[in-house]
This record gives sequence, C-alpha cells and structure tokens, in this order.
Amino acid sequence: MMKTDAVREREVQSENIPRGDQARYRTRRMLAGALLCLFGLTFANRTRAETLVASNPSAIVTPDSGAASFYPSPIVLSGFPGTITAVRVTLHNITHTAPEDYDILLVGPGGQSVVLMSDCGSHDDINGVTITLSDITRLMPDYGKITSGTFRPTNFSSNSNLSGFGPEDAFPPSAPQTYPSSLSLFTGTSPNGTWKLYVVDDNAGNTGSIAGGWTLEVDTSAFQSAGPSITIPDSGVANQYPSQISVAGFPGDLHKVRITLDALSHTFPDDLDIMLAGPGGQNAIIMSDVGGESDVANTTVTFDDSAANSLPDEDQIVTGTYRPANIGGGDPFPAPAPVPAGNSQLSIFNNTNPNGTWGLYVVDDRGQDTGEIGHWTVDCIPKNPLLANISTRLNVGTGDKVLIGGFIVAGTQPKKVIVRAIGPSLPVSGIKLADPTLELRDGKGELIEFNDNWRTDQQAEIIASGLPPNNDLESAIVATLPANNSAYTIIVRGSNSGSGIGLVEVYDLDHTADSKLANISTRGFVAGEDNVLIAGTIILGGLPQTVAVRALGESLPVPQPLYDPYIYMLDANGALIIGIDDWRNYQESEIIAAGLAPSSGLESALVVTLPSAGAAYTVLVGGIAGESGMALVEIYALN
Repeated sequence: MMKTDAVREREVQSENIPRGDQARYRTRRMLAGALLCLFGLTFANRTRAETLVASNPSAIVTPDSGAASFYPSPIVLSGFPGTITAVRVTLHNITHTAPEDYDILLVGPGGQSVVLMSDCGSHDDINGVTITLSDITRLMPDYGKITSGTFRPTNFSSNSNLSGFGPEDAFPPSAPQTYPSSLSLFTGTSPNGTWKLYVVDDNAGNTGSIAGGWTLEVDTSAFQSAGPSITIPDSGVANQYPSQISVAGFPGDLHKVRITLDALSHTFPDDLDIMLAGPGGQNAIIMSDVGGESDVANTTVTFDDSAANSLPDEDQIVTGTYRPANIGGGDPFPAPAPVPAGNSQLSIFNNTNPNGTWGLYVVDDRGQDTGEIGHWTVDCIPKNPLLANISTRLNVGTGDKVLIGGFIVAGTQPKKVIVRAIGPSLPVSGIKLADPTLELRDGKGELIEFNDNWRTDQQAEIIASGLPPNNDLESAIVATLPANNSAYTIIVRGSNSGSGIGLVEVYDLDHTADSKLANISTRGFVAGEDNVLIAGTIILGGLPQTVAVRALGESLPVPQPLYDPYIYMLDANGALIIGIDDWRNYQESEIIAAGLAPSSGLESALVVTLPSAGAAYTVLVGGIAGESGMALVEIYALN
C-alpha cells in the first residue's frame, strides 16, 4: 500500500535500526563481539543439499498502476524428489521510478503465498538493479535506495498502526489481505508444480520493469544417482557394484533417510538382494527375497521406516512406499561390499553425517531372470532446528535486580540440561560477580535444586557434560526435567548479597530426546547505555529456525520497568540482522499471528527466520535515550 510523506517522517531513517544514533549501534556491536567471544560461540556458514534452479527470462513490465504484463509469471518444476529445505528468488534488472509502488507475491505449487517485496525503497528510483530474496540475510531498505544485493523478503505495508496505509496487499483477483513474508513457509513441501510470481504497481504515476525476468532456486533434501541405469544379470552382481551417490554440503546430522528405486523391473524379484551402505560405514539390507515370482515392470519403490507396510513376501510389488524387508537372511554380498550388519532398518543411519559416498549393492542370487533399476535416490531428512542454549550477561544486583532466566521444555520426553552461573571467570572489565549462586525452580516456584560452588555437588556429572565452569566459586546444576510445555525458572544471585557482572546459561544436553527448549527468556535491570541486557543463543539442526524475539518493559509487574525497550539482533560476526523499536511499527500482523503481541505499544518484538547448523546469535535490549529499568528478553522457537 502507498505511504504518505507524513508517515515516512515518523519512520526510522537508518536502515534496520530503531531510532537512536549510529554511535549507539557501533557500541552495541562491540559489546556483542565481546559477548560472542565470552560465550565461546561458533558460526557455521549455511550449506545446502541438491539445488534446483529454473528461470523465466521474460520481462515483467508494470504500468503506472495495476498488474504487470505477465500476471502471473510462471516457472514449472517437475519430477524432482525430496522436500524443500530453502527457497531463494532473484529478480533481474529491475527499473522503477518509485520502487515503493511494487508489491510482489510468490505463490508455490501448494498454494502457499509469500510477499517478497512491498513498499520498499521509497521514491528513490532504481535502474538495472538485481536483487535476491532469501530468508538468511538483511531487510530491504524502507526509506532508502535499493541497490543490487541479497535481502530478506520485506513487507513494510504490515505497519497498520501508522496513518496513510494499511496491512493489506491487493493481488487481483484475490481480495486484499495480509500475507506472510518468510520463504520458510515452503519448507517441507514438494518443489514440483507451478510457481507463480505476481507483480503489481499499487500507485499511479510511475512505471517500471523486471527486464531480466526471475530465477527460482530451491534447495531439497534429496540426492539422485547419475549415469546409466543399474543392469541386473541373470545371476551375480549388477553392472554397477556399487552404484554410488555422493552427498555433499548437508548441514548437520540426519534425522532419517529415505531411499527410492525408480523404474525397477525384474522378472523374478525374489532373486534380488539389495544392500545400502552409508558414508559412515553403517549398512542395511533393504530388500531381499521379497515379491515372489510376480514380475515388476517400471515400478517405483520408496523405502521408509515409518511406512505402513513392509515389502510383501509373496505378493506382487507395486509402486508405493514400504518398510525395508529381508526375508530369511543369510544372503552373501561379494566383495567389495561390506559384511552385512544384519540390519534392514534405515534407522541405523539416523543421527549420522550423510556427507560422503553412499553405495547400493545389488545382487541377483539365482539364474534365469534379469532386471534393471533406472536410477535411485537418497533423500536426506534434516533434523528439525532447536534452540540449544541461552546465555545472558548483566549486572546482577540484589532484591528485584537479581538475574532471572526462564525456559519451557516442549515435547514428550524428559530433557537433560545444565544450567550455569558464571562470574569470576568472565573475561570482562568492571566488577564481576565474585561468588554467584544458582537456583532452579519449577513452574510453581518450588525449588528443584540449589548450588553454590559447582564442585560441592554433582561434580562428576558436570564434568561429564563437557561444560564445567572455569572457577570453583561459580555454580552449575545438571537436571533431567519433565517436558510437556513445563516451565522452569533460574535465579542468579551474589553470595552474601554480592553484586557485579554475571552470566546465566542453559544448555540442552540431549538433542536426541523428543523434546526441546521452546522458549527461553531472561529478566534483569538495564542501567543506561553501558549496561544493556545481552542475550545469546545457538541454533542447531539442519533447517532454518523461525524465532520470535520480544523485549518487554512497561508491562512487567515490577518496580521501575524499562519504559521503552528496543531490540537489536546480531549474527555471530556482530553484524546487525534487524533492529526494532515499538513492535507495531514493523511486522505487526506476524507478531499477532504468532500470539505474541506485547501488551504495550512501546515494547518491541520481531519475527525472523535464521540459519541453524550451530549458528550463533546475540540479542541486545536497551532503553531508548539511555533509559534504565527492569526488562525481559524472550526468544520463542516458532516452527
């Protein structure tokens, strides 16, 4: 929707940074860099699996008002295995005399709709600009010139509280509505079908074009064999023994793996013995002595441990998804095949690194019948992302000014964690908390465990966790906690009413359990420019993680709340990802949809999709104009 000049005067002039000067941001960035060193966090660059790339080079010309010449501009994908792990869109050679007029919508094959760009770039004309839209980067400028580069999908029309425009974008013939602006909406869906790009100019008087058309890049979880088909003789090993697939760039360990044999044909499938070997040395006989004597012809068979049925022993094999089956056992696989491990379940590959060479060993164990496999696919399913920890540093006082952390354990299985209170070993200047104590409490406030000096209790368990504090006066607790959305509180105080800079941390020690830290938070006293609340987190897994971050102050039921808190989110290099002041000024619809709208309009909140695979992030919460007061920072895992 079109913005008025009066509205623009009320908006932040510096890209992605809430009101306040650049010097404050530079100070916060230096603080964040120190904190990242302090936490020992590491940053893993995003990598990707198989990438599908397709383009529609036709120019998309927009009139001075209304829908573009190609409406929609389509790209069709077909026949690709696996599910989507990431999507990127590139718009080539964009020219427009008022780029804020552009509203651009991407609709996937399943009907999911994401606004890529709306009301960005003000009246600053652009000429020959090429931009890539990806969830893993910075916002487009609102009140500033758009240059070539990579940006997050950005929809400034969601600021419905400001006069002059509303939250709804119109893409005829659909009625005006609010659309999400995160490409993670396509994660886990099939890439196959028609992708559509809808481009609208929403205000008269200016024209433009995307002269080079657009390119769609889709990362998927699947890797497919190359080269000729696998020919199966009337007896003995196949012509490719093994047939190999090389997997590279997969982020993190496997959640699970699926295998597909495409165009499988054989005149007596009971003769077939097929073993899968992974890059880590694990192997499984996924198909042996099944299907009886009924021919199979051009059949597609997918192996998945969670399938409803196993491959049939005597009945004909038809196209479908099955659990692996090895009837009888004892079938030999000549060298160079590994010695069979006696397993047929694909779960033997769970929690392993899939990068490397996968081998498919195919043997016909009796004469007279032959067959063929057109090609085969390894579908690597990444682990869901999770918040592995939270670490928050602040000046710890007494009374209401102690450091308080909280977290929720979602899922079904108990979660093993370690919580730590650090002070003397912090590599910071200033007065450090000399002897921190630590309390772990349940959702009712009942004490679960107390520790003062970590070696006095649970010393062996704390050392075994790999996270023992560096100073004997620091505190730690290892606990296995019930899940099912149970809430827990951590309190850090100074022994004998001591005060100083302290750090509270929670680490997830069991990433295999069906549970995770779904919400992590810390409350403390923000004291002017030099003592802001600084929180850090690490995201593990293979898929991007969408998080909501809130900075609360005015609504807290405590003495001296922080009246007007802001949020900066930084990556592991200290670069600003996004800065927010007053949550209704940005992403209002997304925050309300997440059910996390702060009760005060002066509080701050944001929704952002972040790369995982061990990536580290810092959140800074301070007061506008150097205000002081009690503040709460919260990080929620939304997907």
